[in-house]
Amino acid sequence: MFLKRNTLICFPPNGGVKQFSDELHSKLPSDIEKFQCPQSKLGKLSILKYLFNKKVIFTSNNIYIYLFMFFYTGKATLILHDHKERVGGSNKERFILCLFKMFSWRFHKVIIHDNRDLSSRHLLKYKNIKYLQMPPHGFPAVNNESLYLPTNIDYEKINLLCFGRLEAYKNFEYFASVVKDIPYIRLTIAGSGIVSDELKSIIENSNNVTVINKYISDSDLCSLMRDHHYLVLPYKDITQTGLIELAGFFYKPLILSQIQAFKRRELDDFSIIISNSDKKETPDIIENIVNLSYLDYKTMCLSSRLNFESGMNLWEQYSKIVIK
Repeated sequence: MFLKRNTLICFPPNGGVKQFSDELHSKLPSDIEKFQCPQSKLGKLSILKYLFNKKVIFTSNNIYIYLFMFFYTGKATLILHDHKERVGGSNKERFILCLFKMFSWRFHKVIIHDNRDLSSRHLLKYKNIKYLQMPPHGFPAVNNESLYLPTNIDYEKINLLCFGRLEAYKNFEYFASVVKDIPYIRLTIAGSGIVSDELKSIIENSNNVTVINKYISDSDLCSLMRDHHYLVLPYKDITQTGLIELAGFFYKPLILSQIQAFKRRELDDFSIIISNSDKKETPDIIENIVNLSYLDYKTMCLSSRLNFESGMNLWEQYSKIVIK
């Protein structure tokens, strides 16, 4: 016998998934409650109190879900942000994906955010797995939007930003190594995580690469976006990201690595494409930024903003399919 109760369950206490969960919950009917899972091992077991719910929605993958699914017989929806193992993924990531493959048939619905790579196309052969484009989320409150509108660039100092938790697949070390000798480029890498020995060495031997190694608050993010000209995603691989829309929120164009996930026509108008491994080709592309006129730069900034605004329209369809 099920309780007539529907619950959205969020595991991470902060970061992109937490922001996504909050935004999704605000779009859902008011009778769907949100449960923020405690972070202790014992606390995570508290999800078992929802075993008699009619519906549960998990907003990310987690080991404890599979203990829950062993007993649950209602309708469970999983939003699977990472549908494949990323380059440099951890053993924990591999183990959770293995659990998903074993139990995927038990979910009423699984939502993935990519449909271009081989892994996603394989998953989409199953009837309970659906593709939805992830809507924009996690934007700080901005008091004065005009601060982020494109301004004329001083080509003696172009500021580039890499933002997000420091992880191997994001390839920040590579990008830092190719711009460290370009005198008019200033690179800031901002996010929590472990600073690798390679990145430490680059910082020590250059005067134009800075790492802000901490959790970046909303006010910190606003300051960083105001002071930088481009957001850089030099990734080796990716399953999804909300940073493209975040850049658009702040009117920032992108520098993207040449990976399959970024081969999207709608990104062409506001992105510069680089290799994620060629240390001869990439510096030439970055150096050519100085040849971009202010009018072209402004057009890229406005195109990035339009992409963000278009993405906000996705929420209505997304929320309807989640609860269907």
